[in-house]
Formats: sequence, structure tokens, C-alpha cells
Amino acid sequence: MWEDFKKHVIHYLTLFIILGLGLLGFWHFSYQMTLQRVIILAVAVLYVGWGVVHHLLEGNLNLKIVIEYTSVAALAAALVWMMIGASS
Repeated sequence: MWEDFKKHVIHYLTLFIILGLGLLGFWHFSYQMTLQRVIILAVAVLYVGWGVVHHLLEGNLNLKIVIEYTSVAALAAALVWMMIGASS
């Protein structure tokens, strides 16, 4: 795994930036549920896009991978969406 990380450090740094900025934005707009939901959706879409681009560049992109990234993003977004809805 470490070798994979070193080989694709720019890819993983990009993912870290996407998730980190999403987390910062979510925290910064803690008073505004609508903006938090926009951030949730944006991070989910960017995560799927990152996964597609990463695997496209690796030459191993297929439908199963797209479905996997989409499913993880949808599950995470739904969980966070429900948690902020329950707290209001």
C-alpha cells in the first residue's frame, strides 16, 4: 500500500484536499443547513469524479468501479444528510 501511495501521491493529495475542504466548509457553515447539504453533494460528486479519473489514468476503469465509488459516496452523503436533518 505504501508503494501505491508513493506512486500516486498527487492523486491522494488531491483526494485529501477535496475531503479536507469539504470538511472545513461543512464546519464553517455549521449555521446554514442548506449550504452544508450543497457541500455534502459537491464532495460526493468530486469523490466519484476523483475515483473515475484515478482509475482512468491507471487504465483499469470499469463499471464495477464506478458503481462502487458512487455507492460509497451516496451512502456517506445520505448518512451525513440525515444526521444534520436530525439535529435541526
